[in-house]
Amino acid sequence: MATNKSAGFLGIDLGSAEIKLVEFHIENKRPKLYTYGSVAAPFSINNDLSDKEVDELAKRLKLLVEKSRCQSKHVCAALPNFAVFNAVVSFPPMKRGDLERAVQWEAKKLMNLPVEEIRLEWQVLEGGKKDKEAQSKNPFVNVLLLAAPVKTVERYGEVFEKAGLDLIGIETEAFALERALIGNDPSAILIVDVGGETCDMIVVSSGIPLVNRSIQVGGVSFSKELVRRLGIDTPEAEQVKRDLAALPKDAQNGIIREFDGFFGQFVNEIRFSMDLYEKQKLSYARMDAIEKIILTGGSSLLPAFGQYLDNTLGVKTFLGDPWARVIYPNELKALLQEIGPRFSVAIGLAMKNIR
Repeated sequence: MATNKSAGFLGIDLGSAEIKLVEFHIENKRPKLYTYGSVAAPFSINNDLSDKEVDELAKRLKLLVEKSRCQSKHVCAALPNFAVFNAVVSFPPMKRGDLERAVQWEAKKLMNLPVEEIRLEWQVLEGGKKDKEAQSKNPFVNVLLLAAPVKTVERYGEVFEKAGLDLIGIETEAFALERALIGNDPSAILIVDVGGETCDMIVVSSGIPLVNRSIQVGGVSFSKELVRRLGIDTPEAEQVKRDLAALPKDAQNGIIREFDGFFGQFVNEIRFSMDLYEKQKLSYARMDAIEKIILTGGSSLLPAFGQYLDNTLGVKTFLGDPWARVIYPNELKALLQEIGPRFSVAIGLAMKNIR
């Protein structure tokens, strides 16, 4: 690992099934891997943490930071997508102060919570020069609205504070994934992040997450399906998943066809997310057709799943590489490529403050 003594950039992902961290230092204006680590979450993390769960999670996180020998204590983290309300809202032209009040009112209406109980962030989405004609026809102001219950944000903050860390930034997983997997590509791309408990579908265009959906289906669901269909216990199901992933792709395609009812639900939800994007007519974004799908997440199911989506949806599908713009020792390449999908959010978070 690197031995640079400069301040590091630490990203921590409190996933539903696993806690991941990545620390970068800077070399020639590029992120260089300093350390990384992961540990199983002590329970399924959700947006309603009890005092006991906060303490247990902080203890597990502190131990992970120590074992990973992190140099930095300044952390960027993300709220899970299911805990954040994400929407693009249009308003008629108005002064900044009036717009701020209108955004607060809209957030209150959409979340059904008092304004004081909402942690709200928003930004006006500006169009480029080529969007001037569209903007003249549609003079409305488009605002990206991100909102979460204050209680949820405070609970996550407590976890980091009790772990002895300084939480300097908190954002949504969608922006972290866009940063790690897409970068400066302005085209329309769908990110499918398959986690242990959930699957997130994020459509990004012109660098902005326009559609952000989360469903309660993930790798654990596949394990349960194997248990049900094969009459085996959970540890055996996990081994079966590993064995399936090692099979030739033709054999994996046969397995996917056999479990078509299970995998088909992902296709239906992805298609619905694509339809939501296609229905948006917004002046600030290119609004091109979705060019590709990027798969990521620790439970990307099977290597052949990408080909299944490619064939079923007619959109080129790739496994994302969050390490693509990161400097790391060549001898770690095989290992990092293997674990990369699990670490995409943490990598994007560690990149947040790198300029």
